[in-house]
This record gives sequence, C-alpha cells and structure tokens, in this order.
Amino acid sequence: MSFFTKLTRLAGRMAKRAGQGLFWGALLLMGQSGAAWSQSLDCKQVNIETLNPLNFGMLRIKRGHSGWMVLDVSGGTTLSPGLAVARSWQPSPGQVRLTAPSASTVLLSLVVDGGWNSKAGRTDATPLKLVSVVMAKGIQPLKKMGDYWELQLGPHDSGVNNAVLSVGGELLLGKTEQVWDLTTALRVSCISIRPS
Repeated sequence: MSFFTKLTRLAGRMAKRAGQGLFWGALLLMGQSGAAWSQSLDCKQVNIETLNPLNFGMLRIKRGHSGWMVLDVSGGTTLSPGLAVARSWQPSPGQVRLTAPSASTVLLSLVVDGGWNSKAGRTDATPLKLVSVVMAKGIQPLKKMGDYWELQLGPHDSGVNNAVLSVGGELLLGKTEQVWDLTTALRVSCISIRPS
C-alpha cells in the first residue's frame, strides 16, 4: 500500500471520529507530505544504459527505385517491393535499459543520432529519412506526449524498478542500389519523474 493511500485512509477515519475540522487538517498534512514526496523524485535517480543501437541492417534496392522499410520493436521488418535486406547484416531494434524508483512515471526524450541525418537525409548520393519512431516496453508502445514518451513503472519491494525499452521506426530510401551501415545511436534522457 502506498504512502498516499495510507494517508487518505487515515484522513477518512479521522473525519468520521472527530468531524470536519480534523479532516481538513489531515488533508493539509497529506498535501504537505505529498509535495515533499514529489520533490524527492529527481532525474538523477534514473539510470539509462544503451544496450543496442537502432540498426536497419544493410539494404539493397533495385536500380532506379526508391523504397521504405519498417522495423518494429520486436525485430520484425516490412519492406517495400524491390527492397531486400542482406542476410549478413540483419536489422535489429534499438534497446535501452532504464532503472528508476518504483511506482513512478518517467517522461523521456529520444534523440536518434547516427552517421546519417534522420531529418534531412544524407547529403551524398543516398537520401535517407527516418519518418517515424516508436518506443515500447516489451511490445507495448509507450504513451507519446508531443515529443516525449511516458513510462510507468510499477511498485517493487526493493523500491527500484527497471525496464528494457525497444525502439523501432520507418525509414524512407532514395534511389540507390545498396546502402551500408544503417546503424544509428540512440540517446534516451529523463525529462521528469513523478509518483505514479
């Protein structure tokens, strides 16, 4: 049972026994304790470790064609006609491990930062564009709020909980025959944390 739930139940019992005056006093005490509790959570308590970069593999495409590829968070791929993945260099989703206080909600940012520009495409012969990104815990996508993702961590006896997050996306490719090293680094950062 959480600290907040215990205080709420205590306030209810106090109100029944002593009337409204003590009830409001208990609520005031609860508000002060809640504020102190909220302030005790900080992004410094969140540890994020990159396990794997986001890797679209090595792709081949028919001469004169363009194409697209979707890499889902479980490692599955969908390719446009005329596009193929080299067997020697298979795609894999990006992965990070996050450790944070249990029973908390963490707001995260994600920057995809590789050898090719995910927004404008490469400036040489092969234009590339990462048109969408998905972050998930297991296969369950995280809630997206504007440019940020929300991760909810459940309670844990140790007071700390962890999650492995996977990142997939959709890539557009311009006209080329072969694209090498479509691996890109991920930077996941904590923006804020609060009790769940």
